[in-house]
Amino acid sequence: IWCSTVGGWAAARSAGQFSGKYGVFEDMVLQLRGVAPGIGGFTVGEDGDRPDAWLPVLLGSEGTLAAITSLRLRVHPL
Repeated sequence: IWCSTVGGWAAARSAGQFSGKYGVFEDMVLQLRGVAPGIGGFTVGEDGDRPDAWLPVLLGSEGTLAAITSLRLRVHPL
């Protein structure tokens, strides 16, 4: 889909058309960086400053908990 974005996939916890082959998007997220009120910038996932338990909470929150600023993803070769 030409108008979809990686940030949108994370915010909406998308599965996508090829989720049967590659898995759902949340399984591909290794690290998430974001900004939240009262906390400022933070990192969740590999070598993050917050517990990994926050990763599934933030994915799919549609921006209500934090603004996602960057992601580190696992990719699959063609």
